Amino acid sequence: MSKPVAVIGSGPTGAVAAQALIQQGIPVVMLESGDRLPHGVMIRAMGRTIFRKKPALDPRGAALSVGRNPEIEWWVHLDPGGLSNQWTGGVPRFSPEDFTEGEQLDPCYRWPVDYAELVPFYERVERLLEVSGGRVDIATAPRGEFRYHSGLPRAWQRVDKVARARGHALIPAPIAHGTPWMAARRGTAFNSFLQLVVPLMSSPNFQLRTGAHVLRLEHDATKQRVKSVLYQDRVTGEQHRIEVGGVVVACGALNSTKLLFDSACPDFPEGLGNSDGVLGRYLHDHPHEWFTLELSKPIARLPNSIYLTRRPFGSPALLAAGLTLGAASPKEQILASLPLPSRALGVQVMGSMIPTPDNFAQPDPNQKDPFGSPQLRVCMDYDKDIRANMNLARKNLQEILSAAGYDNKIIHEPNVLRPGSSVHYGGTVRMHHSREFGMLDGWNRLHAVPNVLVTDISCFTTCPEKRPTLTAMALSWRAAERLASDLKRGTYEE
Repeated sequence: MSKPVAVIGSGPTGAVAAQALIQQGIPVVMLESGDRLPHGVMIRAMGRTIFRKKPALDPRGAALSVGRNPEIEWWVHLDPGGLSNQWTGGVPRFSPEDFTEGEQLDPCYRWPVDYAELVPFYERVERLLEVSGGRVDIATAPRGEFRYHSGLPRAWQRVDKVARARGHALIPAPIAHGTPWMAARRGTAFNSFLQLVVPLMSSPNFQLRTGAHVLRLEHDATKQRVKSVLYQDRVTGEQHRIEVGGVVVACGALNSTKLLFDSACPDFPEGLGNSDGVLGRYLHDHPHEWFTLELSKPIARLPNSIYLTRRPFGSPALLAAGLTLGAASPKEQILASLPLPSRALGVQVMGSMIPTPDNFAQPDPNQKDPFGSPQLRVCMDYDKDIRANMNLARKNLQEILSAAGYDNKIIHEPNVLRPGSSVHYGGTVRMHHSREFGMLDGWNRLHAVPNVLVTDISCFTTCPEKRPTLTAMALSWRAAERLASDLKRGTYEE
């Protein structure tokens, strides 16, 4: 097989796909729209992050038209490495039930892959990321393959006992902190470009082209395959075409969706592979809020975040929330290295939502992006059930703390819920066994154009309350290995 695979995007899922393909002897050309090297500062000591400076977000990649809800946000980081330049590092595994729970509502919410199939890829990614976490295995938050282990401070074990009596649990948050001692010129412990892509550049089978903004994938109607990728050089404005044997689309949930719309052709006038009108539908997001609690008496500061797991699986399906507890401010984070308790507690709530076709992204017929293609128009609202779920999560935490002897009150009110603020859009190129409900099969391949994979969070079938990066990377690694196997067998050749 002489033609390379084009991997579009150097974020976590694109980087891990490129690595998997190179390991299998498949040539790769990576096309990255960003053109500035990642930068920032991360300093860790004794297993604690004591200083972090992230680079500013680059707005050049976010050409967004808003429909229905003017408060919608879309965060994009155009530097190589994508949003791993901003990543906080949360890497919980999905639970086995996260892949099946939605089926009790409707067959459209059943993933075409299950937990057992992802376990070996979860383990590989966790080792790659040098994840820190606890030793306890929880049904709603399975234990991972952790390089570094931590536990709950003694005072928090009492809170955990109360939480478990209510069907929750407190565990050390699984986080890709990296090594306990670190001084790095990047804003995060893990940066996919610096730590995965740069080492690939020594391989003769790997090419990297930065400032290469992909305009469309070009479809061969006779073979029902994508034969080439067209991109524009951001610096010179010149357009280039690459003949390919396959494509891995990993340029971020909404950008991947936009690229498929921009790749419309006579066989697929509504977007590449969009034979059943599913592209852009079932948009979902993590409703996200943060606030500060003041406790009635001090409790041990948390040197690293801990996680209050969701309630047990059951009714209502696909509506849950997980809460991350930690320092209320940078000052509190620094003081966490001292044996001094505090009455301030920072809280982040990550909720879920039921994906529906009524939340969607589609081309705007009236607005163009800088390359002359339609901007993406995003329509999303949070309904009363989602808001009630977030309120319940906040109330549960306050009741658990009070029952453990720590009466509390909110001193910094939760932020206004804004779609997109969690930077976890997904679902618009979703996986499903049926073309009626999904664009992709169980191996992340477009049903209608199987030499094209989409491996970022846009592939998610549903929206569990857990942070998505680990699962997206595991899916991408798995899909890339299958693509390599198909290419070696000549599946997509003449």
